[in-house]
Amino acid sequence: MSARAYAYAQARLQARLGEMPGAGVWDGLQTFVELPALLDQMRMTPLRRWIANISFPTPPHEMERLLRRHMQALIAEVAHWLPPAWRPAVQWTAILLDLPALAHLLWGNEAYAWMQEEPVLRELAGLDPAMRASAAAHGRYAPFLPPRGDDALAARWLTEWRSRWPETNGRERAALERLVEVARAHLSRFATGHGGSGEAARERFRAEVTTLFRRHTLTPAAAFAWLLLAALELERVRGAVVERALYAPGNH
Repeated sequence: MSARAYAYAQARLQARLGEMPGAGVWDGLQTFVELPALLDQMRMTPLRRWIANISFPTPPHEMERLLRRHMQALIAEVAHWLPPAWRPAVQWTAILLDLPALAHLLWGNEAYAWMQEEPVLRELAGLDPAMRASAAAHGRYAPFLPPRGDDALAARWLTEWRSRWPETNGRERAALERLVEVARAHLSRFATGHGGSGEAARERFRAEVTTLFRRHTLTPAAAFAWLLLAALELERVRGAVVERALYAPGNH
Protein backbone atom coordinates (compact mmCIF):
# COMPACT_ATOMS: atom_id res chain seq x y z
CA MET A 1 0.00 0.00 0.00
CA SER A 2 1.11 3.57 -0.55
CA ALA A 3 2.05 5.82 2.34
CA ARG A 4 -1.05 7.87 1.58
CA ALA A 5 -3.23 4.96 2.74
CA TYR A 6 -1.91 5.43 6.27
CA ALA A 7 -2.08 9.22 6.41
CA TYR A 8 -5.35 9.43 8.37
CA ALA A 9 -4.23 6.84 10.92
CA GLN A 10 -0.82 8.47 11.29
CA ALA A 11 -2.34 11.87 12.04
CA ARG A 12 -4.59 10.40 14.72
CA LEU A 13 -1.77 8.36 16.24
CA GLN A 14 0.58 11.34 16.34
CA ALA A 15 -2.06 13.39 18.13
CA ARG A 16 -2.68 10.64 20.68
CA LEU A 17 1.03 10.19 21.27
CA GLY A 18 1.33 13.89 22.01
CA GLU A 19 -1.40 13.56 24.67
CA MET A 20 0.39 10.83 26.62
CA PRO A 21 1.51 12.14 30.04
CA GLY A 22 5.20 12.64 30.64
CA ALA A 23 7.32 11.80 33.65
CA GLY A 24 6.23 14.95 35.49
CA VAL A 25 2.60 13.88 35.52
CA TRP A 26 3.46 10.41 36.77
CA ASP A 27 5.76 11.76 39.45
CA GLY A 28 2.95 14.00 40.67
CA LEU A 29 0.48 11.13 40.82
CA GLN A 30 2.78 9.11 43.08
CA THR A 31 2.18 11.61 45.88
CA PHE A 32 -1.48 10.58 46.16
CA VAL A 33 -1.67 7.64 48.53
CA GLU A 34 -5.43 7.23 48.74
CA LEU A 35 -7.44 6.02 45.76
CA PRO A 36 -10.15 8.75 45.69
CA ALA A 37 -7.53 11.51 45.55
CA LEU A 38 -5.55 9.65 42.88
CA LEU A 39 -8.64 9.21 40.70
CA ASP A 40 -9.58 12.88 41.08
CA GLN A 41 -6.09 13.89 39.98
CA MET A 42 -6.05 11.45 37.05
CA ARG A 43 -9.30 12.96 35.78
CA MET A 44 -7.44 16.23 35.25
CA THR A 45 -4.99 14.51 32.88
CA PRO A 46 -5.32 12.57 29.60
CA LEU A 47 -5.33 9.42 31.77
CA ARG A 48 -9.00 10.09 32.45
CA ARG A 49 -9.93 7.95 29.45
CA TRP A 50 -8.68 4.86 31.28
CA ILE A 51 -10.61 5.41 34.49
CA ALA A 52 -14.05 6.23 33.09
CA ASN A 53 -16.63 4.39 35.26
CA ILE A 54 -14.01 3.65 37.94
CA SER A 55 -14.60 5.17 41.36
CA PHE A 56 -13.56 4.56 44.97
CA PRO A 57 -16.16 1.80 45.65
CA THR A 58 -15.37 -0.11 42.43
CA PRO A 59 -14.09 -3.61 43.39
CA PRO A 60 -10.59 -4.47 42.09
CA HIS A 61 -11.83 -7.21 39.76
CA GLU A 62 -14.31 -4.79 38.23
CA MET A 63 -11.52 -2.24 37.82
CA GLU A 64 -9.50 -4.84 35.95
CA ARG A 65 -12.45 -5.65 33.70
CA LEU A 66 -13.15 -2.00 32.90
CA LEU A 67 -9.51 -1.29 32.11
CA ARG A 68 -9.35 -4.24 29.73
CA ARG A 69 -12.55 -3.10 28.03
CA HIS A 70 -11.18 0.41 27.58
CA MET A 71 -8.08 -1.04 25.92
CA GLN A 72 -10.15 -3.29 23.67
CA ALA A 73 -12.28 -0.31 22.63
CA LEU A 74 -9.09 1.59 21.83
CA ILE A 75 -7.83 -1.30 19.69
CA ALA A 76 -11.11 -1.30 17.77
CA GLU A 77 -10.79 2.45 17.24
CA VAL A 78 -7.25 2.15 15.88
CA ALA A 79 -8.35 -0.70 13.61
CA HIS A 80 -10.90 1.58 11.97
CA TRP A 81 -8.31 4.30 11.37
CA LEU A 82 -6.28 1.92 9.22
CA PRO A 83 -7.03 0.61 5.73
CA PRO A 84 -9.57 -2.27 5.93
CA ALA A 85 -7.00 -4.87 4.89
CA TRP A 86 -5.07 -4.31 8.15
CA ARG A 87 -8.05 -4.39 10.50
CA PRO A 88 -8.04 -8.17 11.19
CA ALA A 89 -4.40 -8.03 12.36
CA VAL A 90 -5.08 -5.06 14.64
CA GLN A 91 -8.24 -6.62 16.05
CA TRP A 92 -6.33 -9.81 16.87
CA THR A 93 -4.23 -7.87 19.39
CA ALA A 94 -7.28 -7.50 21.64
CA ILE A 95 -7.15 -11.18 22.54
CA LEU A 96 -3.81 -10.64 24.30
CA LEU A 97 -5.69 -9.00 27.17
CA ASP A 98 -7.56 -12.21 27.90
CA LEU A 99 -4.76 -14.66 27.08
CA PRO A 100 -3.62 -15.38 30.67
CA ALA A 101 -7.19 -16.12 31.76
CA LEU A 102 -7.81 -18.17 28.63
CA ALA A 103 -4.71 -20.25 29.34
CA HIS A 104 -5.92 -20.81 32.91
CA LEU A 105 -9.24 -22.16 31.62
CA LEU A 106 -7.90 -24.24 28.73
CA TRP A 107 -5.41 -25.94 31.03
CA GLY A 108 -8.36 -27.28 33.05
CA ASN A 109 -8.07 -25.09 36.14
CA GLU A 110 -11.05 -24.12 38.24
CA ALA A 111 -12.70 -20.94 36.96
CA TYR A 112 -12.56 -17.91 39.24
CA ALA A 113 -15.82 -16.17 40.05
CA TRP A 114 -14.86 -13.05 38.06
CA MET A 115 -14.38 -15.12 34.92
CA GLN A 116 -18.08 -15.97 35.00
CA GLU A 117 -18.79 -12.25 34.57
CA GLU A 118 -16.45 -11.72 31.61
CA PRO A 119 -18.37 -11.73 28.31
CA VAL A 120 -15.50 -13.30 26.34
CA LEU A 121 -14.72 -15.94 28.98
CA ARG A 122 -18.12 -16.71 30.46
CA GLU A 123 -18.98 -19.54 28.09
CA LEU A 124 -15.73 -21.44 28.71
CA ALA A 125 -15.68 -20.66 32.43
CA GLY A 126 -19.11 -22.22 32.88
CA LEU A 127 -18.13 -25.53 31.31
CA ASP A 128 -16.65 -28.60 32.91
CA PRO A 129 -12.85 -28.23 32.55
CA ALA A 130 -12.62 -31.39 30.45
CA MET A 131 -15.02 -29.93 27.87
CA ARG A 132 -13.41 -26.53 27.37
CA ALA A 133 -10.90 -27.43 24.67
CA SER A 134 -13.50 -29.12 22.46
CA ALA A 135 -15.88 -26.18 22.95
CA ALA A 136 -13.17 -23.72 21.92
CA ALA A 137 -12.06 -25.74 18.88
CA HIS A 138 -14.37 -23.99 16.42
CA GLY A 139 -14.29 -20.45 17.78
CA ARG A 140 -11.87 -17.54 18.03
CA TYR A 141 -9.65 -19.51 20.45
CA ALA A 142 -9.00 -22.39 18.04
CA PRO A 143 -5.45 -21.19 17.18
CA PHE A 144 -4.43 -21.87 20.80
CA LEU A 145 -5.39 -25.54 20.79
CA PRO A 146 -4.24 -27.98 22.01
CA PRO A 147 -3.31 -26.04 25.15
CA ARG A 148 0.34 -26.04 26.17
CA GLY A 149 2.71 -23.69 28.01
CA ASP A 150 2.91 -19.90 27.98
CA ASP A 151 5.60 -19.87 25.28
CA ALA A 152 3.46 -22.01 22.98
CA LEU A 153 0.46 -19.72 23.44
CA ALA A 154 2.55 -16.65 22.61
CA ALA A 155 4.03 -18.36 19.54
CA ARG A 156 0.57 -19.37 18.33
CA TRP A 157 -0.74 -15.86 18.84
CA LEU A 158 2.16 -14.53 16.76
CA THR A 159 1.60 -17.06 13.97
CA GLU A 160 -2.07 -16.14 13.75
CA TRP A 161 -1.24 -12.43 13.84
CA ARG A 162 1.14 -12.79 10.89
CA SER A 163 -1.46 -14.82 8.99
CA ARG A 164 -3.79 -11.83 9.24
CA TRP A 165 -1.38 -9.45 7.54
CA PRO A 166 -2.44 -8.53 4.02
CA GLU A 167 0.10 -8.65 1.21
CA THR A 168 2.79 -6.23 2.31
CA ASN A 169 6.07 -4.88 1.01
CA GLY A 170 9.50 -5.62 2.40
CA ARG A 171 9.81 -2.33 4.27
CA GLU A 172 6.52 -2.80 6.10
CA ARG A 173 7.28 -6.41 6.93
CA ALA A 174 10.77 -5.60 8.24
CA ALA A 175 9.35 -2.85 10.47
CA LEU A 176 6.78 -5.22 11.96
CA GLU A 177 9.37 -7.92 12.58
CA ARG A 178 11.65 -5.37 14.24
CA LEU A 179 8.79 -4.49 16.56
CA VAL A 180 8.44 -8.18 17.44
CA GLU A 181 12.18 -8.39 18.20
CA VAL A 182 12.05 -5.36 20.49
CA ALA A 183 9.02 -6.73 22.35
CA ARG A 184 10.68 -10.12 22.79
CA ALA A 185 13.85 -8.54 24.11
CA HIS A 186 11.84 -6.51 26.62
CA LEU A 187 9.94 -9.56 27.87
CA SER A 188 13.22 -11.45 28.25
CA ARG A 189 14.86 -8.61 30.18
CA PHE A 190 11.78 -8.20 32.34
CA ALA A 191 11.60 -11.92 33.14
CA THR A 192 15.27 -12.26 34.01
CA GLY A 193 15.81 -8.89 35.68
CA HIS A 194 18.72 -8.13 33.34
CA GLY A 195 17.21 -4.77 32.45
CA GLY A 196 17.45 -3.41 35.99
CA SER A 197 14.33 -2.53 37.93
CA GLY A 198 10.92 -3.17 36.43
CA GLU A 199 10.35 0.52 35.84
CA ALA A 200 13.78 0.92 34.23
CA ALA A 201 12.99 -1.95 31.86
CA ARG A 202 9.65 -0.39 30.97
CA GLU A 203 11.26 2.98 30.31
CA ARG A 204 13.83 1.42 28.02
CA PHE A 205 11.09 -0.44 26.16
CA ARG A 206 8.96 2.70 25.92
CA ALA A 207 11.89 4.61 24.42
CA GLU A 208 12.64 1.84 21.90
CA VAL A 209 9.02 1.58 20.79
CA THR A 210 8.69 5.36 20.50
CA THR A 211 11.77 5.40 18.27
CA LEU A 212 10.22 2.72 16.04
CA PHE A 213 6.95 4.65 15.91
CA ARG A 214 8.76 7.74 14.65
CA ARG A 215 11.04 5.82 12.29
CA HIS A 216 8.21 3.93 10.60
CA THR A 217 5.60 6.60 10.12
CA LEU A 218 2.98 5.97 7.45
CA THR A 219 3.32 2.18 7.80
CA PRO A 220 1.23 -0.35 9.74
CA ALA A 221 4.11 -0.75 12.20
CA ALA A 222 3.37 2.72 13.55
CA ALA A 223 -0.12 1.61 14.60
CA PHE A 224 1.17 -1.49 16.39
CA ALA A 225 3.95 0.52 18.04
CA TRP A 226 1.40 3.02 19.30
CA LEU A 227 -0.77 0.21 20.69
CA LEU A 228 2.25 -1.07 22.59
CA LEU A 229 2.77 2.39 24.07
CA ALA A 230 -0.90 2.52 25.02
CA ALA A 231 -0.59 -0.90 26.67
CA LEU A 232 2.37 0.34 28.71
CA GLU A 233 0.32 3.31 29.83
CA LEU A 234 -2.56 1.03 30.75
CA GLU A 235 -0.21 -1.21 32.72
CA ARG A 236 0.95 1.78 34.73
CA VAL A 237 -2.60 3.02 35.36
CA ARG A 238 -3.66 -0.46 36.42
CA GLY A 239 -0.77 -0.72 38.86
CA ALA A 240 -1.59 2.64 40.40
CA VAL A 241 -5.32 2.22 40.90
CA VAL A 242 -5.53 -1.50 41.72
CA GLU A 243 -2.64 -1.34 44.18
CA ARG A 244 -4.32 1.49 46.07
CA ALA A 245 -7.67 -0.26 45.97
CA LEU A 246 -6.12 -3.33 47.57
CA TYR A 247 -3.50 -2.01 49.94
CA ALA A 248 -3.55 1.72 50.56
CA PRO A 249 -4.64 2.81 54.04
CA GLY A 250 -8.11 4.25 54.27
CA ASN A 251 -9.40 2.38 51.21
CA HIS A 252 -11.15 -0.41 53.10
